[in-house]
Amino acid sequence: MRIFALLSALLVFAQGCANPKRDFAIFGRPTEEEEPAYREKAMEFVRYAQAGDVQQMLAITSPLSHATQTDSVRSLYADQVVPQFNGAQVTWEQRVKHSRDEEYNPGLRILGTARGKKTFRFTVTVAKEEGTLFVINIRKGH
Repeated sequence: MRIFALLSALLVFAQGCANPKRDFAIFGRPTEEEEPAYREKAMEFVRYAQAGDVQQMLAITSPLSHATQTDSVRSLYADQVVPQFNGAQVTWEQRVKHSRDEEYNPGLRILGTARGKKTFRFTVTVAKEEGTLFVINIRKGH
């Protein structure tokens, strides 16, 4: 009787916890051969920011990462990201960090430093979603 109760409890517990995509995400990461494409996508995004081209920034931002029904990401890019990169010189670090998006797609965090009105470090995270590379996040610091 105790074994049956224990098995029932484990079954109930496991039903809400098993997520194969999440559980196997640790094994999925971009290869060294794929890394340059991820790096180029991050650099492309920052070039658009430097040029003030919010429309192109949005075009390469993951649809999973921003609500397309509102202008919140557009405002964030236009009001906060673009001014930070305006007139800044950008250098990129060689090291990258592994990451995943909301759907556990493998990605890379590309690290950089911007020197302009202010100097700051930043990270652009790029992931492959359904075969396409998208920027999923940008943030100050590493």
